[in-house]
Amino acid sequence: MATKNDVLIVILNYKGWQDTLDCVDAVMKQTYRAFDIFLVENGSHDGSNEKLSNLKKNEKIIYIQNDVNRGFSGGVNQGIRYAIEHDYHFTVLLNNDAVVSPTWLSTLRKTIDTVDASAVTGLLLDGAGKKIESTGDSYTMWGLPFPRQRDENVDRAVGSGYVFGGTAGASLYKTELFDKIGLFDEKFFAYFEDTDINFRAQLAGYTAYYEDRAIAYHDHGSTSKKIPGFTVKQT
Repeated sequence: MATKNDVLIVILNYKGWQDTLDCVDAVMKQTYRAFDIFLVENGSHDGSNEKLSNLKKNEKIIYIQNDVNRGFSGGVNQGIRYAIEHDYHFTVLLNNDAVVSPTWLSTLRKTIDTVDASAVTGLLLDGAGKKIESTGDSYTMWGLPFPRQRDENVDRAVGSGYVFGGTAGASLYKTELFDKIGLFDEKFFAYFEDTDINFRAQLAGYTAYYEDRAIAYHDHGSTSKKIPGFTVKQT
């Protein structure tokens, strides 16, 4: 697929087709238009493919269906490889249960052009927009990774600045970063895969930036809560 677009947005669906439709709808309303979507139906076997396959008619969407669930890392790696092979300058990873504001992508694109960073993340709020989900990922000296400012009121959100890393649920990366440090480690089937990639990026001398004007909303755990015991087993 030849393209003049410079951003590939990777979205992974697993048993959440309605969330995915809402996510794609929000992406289609972005003011920044030079993007394509790489949509992975990750072996849901719950009717998701039937609900989502019509999206293949959209010329901005590359749609693939996996026979088995490859996990978050395995699924998004398919999109990252596509971005590398097709010369997209930037790769966005976006959770299917996230909804981005109309200027989200344009803000991240402008920011990454003006700061010394290989990844840019934004202000991620809960679905109601009242609590903070993340203002970038942090990592303590005790080896504890956590989403910065999780569950604080939105009016306490910090200003823009450099962070340990971006959340893989809603961040923009220079595609060359993955070419240099490698893709997500698929041993991390779900959870902490972004901590690992952020650590590897930091060790290789790359930086990440948090942009408070890029706002997205996230229904945290909408996929994992459908699978009893999944969160405990993976973490």
